[in-house]
Amino acid sequence: MEIKDFINLSLKENMEILKIRNSFKVRRWMYNSKKISYKDHKNFIKALKKSNQKYLLLKEKNRIIGSFNLKGEFIGLYQNPLLKGKGEMILKKALDFAKQKGLKKVYLETLYNNKRAIKLYKKTGFKEVKKLYKNARVILFQKTL
Repeated sequence: MEIKDFINLSLKENMEILKIRNSFKVRRWMYNSKKISYKDHKNFIKALKKSNQKYLLLKEKNRIIGSFNLKGEFIGLYQNPLLKGKGEMILKKALDFAKQKGLKKVYLETLYNNKRAIKLYKKTGFKEVKKLYKNARVILFQKTL
């Protein structure tokens, strides 16, 4: 398994992860479900270089599995929509990364109707903390590491 920081991706990898993020199967579960332009993606990567946020790409056998990010104690993740059954592996890598960073607990948010994500989070030991209402109805999960 190869893990690469978004700030070190090749042009090809940048284009691939942007395509995955813009896939309807991925973006429908995002707070911002609009497609992202390549220019906006480049600006996002540029901003990451000055940020303490980490966005990491996961590859297996030269194929992008998905990505995860860590913003403080919050984890976000998504998998390549062309693959199945990789979410748990991505989440475990994110949890390992959070532990390496010295975190004692982490949080995840998901839309209330994202049944697959909710099932995965509960399966991996996350507990529902509360329901939030931002731009969409959201469930907040927490896990002690």
